[in-house]
Amino acid sequence: MAKATATKKKQQTRKPATKKPTAKKPEPKKPAPLAKSERVKLEKLAQDRWAKVTTNLRNRRRQAAADVIQYRYDVGLFAIELMEDRAKELGKKLYGDRTVEQLCEALNESSSTVHTCIKFSRKCDKKELDYFKTHEWPWRAVSSIVTVEDAKAYRQLKESFEQKKFKNTDELKEAAKAVNEQSKKDGTKSDRRGGSPTARSMIKAFNTSCGAIATKLMPNFMSIVKSFGKDSQKMEPDVAEEMAAEIKKGKKALDTLKKMVERTEALIAEVGI
Repeated sequence: MAKATATKKKQQTRKPATKKPTAKKPEPKKPAPLAKSERVKLEKLAQDRWAKVTTNLRNRRRQAAADVIQYRYDVGLFAIELMEDRAKELGKKLYGDRTVEQLCEALNESSSTVHTCIKFSRKCDKKELDYFKTHEWPWRAVSSIVTVEDAKAYRQLKESFEQKKFKNTDELKEAAKAVNEQSKKDGTKSDRRGGSPTARSMIKAFNTSCGAIATKLMPNFMSIVKSFGKDSQKMEPDVAEEMAAEIKKGKKALDTLKKMVERTEALIAEVGI
């Protein structure tokens, strides 16, 4: 018992261990301020990199948007060609549901997308295609506007989208839907007999214009060209030169018209009219 008490006292009189002071870590040296020339050089490098990277990304975005539009257009053209070829083979009109179904399976596309591609290819020529590609239209916007049959409404929606009057493509889609619904109510898109009154009015307008060309415009043009050699001798040189230039333009227009007439005759023959 006495031994335990002595040990306890010895432990109580023992001095607590003192901690050794830890050496302070030296503070990191602050970098010396850059000279003005060095700072300007770094800023210039940063600006150059910014311009290079953003330009590259911008070009990639532009090309990506154009590739999507071209792809959708090509899908529509291919679908139309397939349906026309099969209609010729069968010797009768083909609605193309099976053709579209097979194309969807091959391309892993939905039928609604392929049908919209067909509308796109039928509605837009190469000039309109290039317009959408150049202006970087998203496919969602294109797929909405190509459903609009009324030509005036189509132009108005197109201009409004370009002028950013729609916040997004969803608003354009809703506007196109509203226009189509109104067209149905007004009878400007279809009627009980089927078909498109807009298309019929375009054919009538074409026939009227052709009549005017054949009975008035073309005879007048031919008469002027026929007498130009004699009449030009009495004209002022600048007037004669101006008229000659216009006649050349007329000739160029006739050459283009010849090609269009040949193509139109072939299309008329294809539909059996």
